[in-house]
Amino acid sequence: MRAARTALSPEARAERDAAVVAAVTTLVRDRSWSRVAAYAPMAREPGGSLLVPALARLTTELWLPTCRPGRMLRWGRYTGPESVCAGMWGILEPRDAPQESDFLGSLDGVFVPAIAVDDQGFRLGQGAGFYDRALAGCAAPTVAVVYASEIMPVPHEPHDVMLDIIVSDG
Repeated sequence: MRAARTALSPEARAERDAAVVAAVTTLVRDRSWSRVAAYAPMAREPGGSLLVPALARLTTELWLPTCRPGRMLRWGRYTGPESVCAGMWGILEPRDAPQESDFLGSLDGVFVPAIAVDDQGFRLGQGAGFYDRALAGCAAPTVAVVYASEIMPVPHEPHDVMLDIIVSDG
């Protein structure tokens, strides 16, 4: 899946990212979500550089994760480009992340990155388990964000968290 993402031309990636963001926008508007958490996409993740600014315009609160020791996530509010900096692995992270992951249940929705997701909502992530730990017991709707070609059967284990919704470019 990583190789397929890498093989996308810049034009194809831009087109797919725009379609992903359009699907995310529709979901947020249709559900009247005003407080969400999301990820700041790495270079080849769905949504690209369009996702965070789009969610920031659509919502009153946007929360982004920061990686902490022990493969844990904490969450900080995105208030514009000045509120983030490159963190672990070069991913944009909030400069201040006061919230533990149990905070996610108070939000309207949580957008989660995936390499692939199956039709039941099991996702294949990067393999470190950050999101499985963060989402365990989360009461807010969880949303896998993938390209349509990445919706397929994936292996899963008992600790894997099922996501509620899938959005893609398809």
